[in-house]
Amino acid sequence: MDQPENYKKELRRFTLLSAEFIIALFLAVALVSLAFTINVVFISDNHRFDKMIFDYISNFVSPAKTDFLLFITFLGNHKFLIPVNVLILTFFIIRKNRRFSVRIIALLMTSLVLLFLLKLSIQRPRPDDPLLEAVRGFSYPSGHALMSIIFYGLLTYIAWKEIKNKWIRLAVVFLLILLILMISYSRIYLRVHYTSDVLAGLSVGFIWLVVSLWIIKKIEITRMKRKELT
Repeated sequence: MDQPENYKKELRRFTLLSAEFIIALFLAVALVSLAFTINVVFISDNHRFDKMIFDYISNFVSPAKTDFLLFITFLGNHKFLIPVNVLILTFFIIRKNRRFSVRIIALLMTSLVLLFLLKLSIQRPRPDDPLLEAVRGFSYPSGHALMSIIFYGLLTYIAWKEIKNKWIRLAVVFLLILLILMISYSRIYLRVHYTSDVLAGLSVGFIWLVVSLWIIKKIEITRMKRKELT
């Protein structure tokens, strides 16, 4: 094997290890963050942290920011995410890309069930004084945060796998991560969720995304091995 080919192989291996390290680091952060919110909401039942964040953000509230963040929060709403999921799923079905189609269906259905079960079992009331009309439903965890990190996180995964140009791939990944964070922030700014709700939604969503993709990959590998043996 010539030198350039060896170099490319080592570069691919380094990139894979770097990506795995980053995912492991984010998983650790998600677990710590989830443990923190569990302590805040269920163990200490202390609202000082959430109140402190609300008090700080209230210094930056303005009509222009509110209008902008109302648009941003819509990008994490089920009225937007479900049709977009269907469109992307249709695109991959037309392209006969079974791998991504399975991931979209599995993550969409399981994350909706997970969110419903968590909210129904915990039943935490929402903040009392939202900046927009009162939102129905329970507060913990934030559905916008959970569904956004599932959907845009999956798009990040697809972009990382499919976009060949390194700089375009990094730009797309950066923008998607930024969008997840902005949607999450919008829920706190608009006072429809406590910060602990949003942290829980991001943590649970990321853990579910990583675990689901890992399980799906293992199932696909097992099926491929069975096909090779038959």
